[in-house]
Amino acid sequence: AVSLRHADTYNDSLTVPNELLEYVAAGLPVVASRLPEVERLIAGPGLGLTCEPRDPCDIAAAINYVICTPRVLDELRDSARAASSDAVWEAERRKLLDVYGPGPSDAGSPLRPQLA
Repeated sequence: AVSLRHADTYNDSLTVPNELLEYVAAGLPVVASRLPEVERLIAGPGLGLTCEPRDPCDIAAAINYVICTPRVLDELRDSARAASSDAVWEAERRKLLDVYGPGPSDAGSPLRPQLA
């Protein structure tokens, strides 16, 4: 999967596109923009490669390297599949519950209106 974003603003350089999370959840290796948070998510754990999003030669080199190097493609696929079990809602839910604790229960919650 390929995700190329430009960091036109400071905020852009600190965010991760949702599609990257979806690619990881699907167990796909990724070629993505070389941005700080994207590199942390993708390149750090070996889920894919990053490239300069405004450099066609760098983009082509990254894609070709993944496609034309079976060992690398297999390693990235294996890493993405392994990470996909962590990139599902239930895993994220457990992390949130560890940090914030359980929320109000459905029964009798003032935040959830009761339907007649």
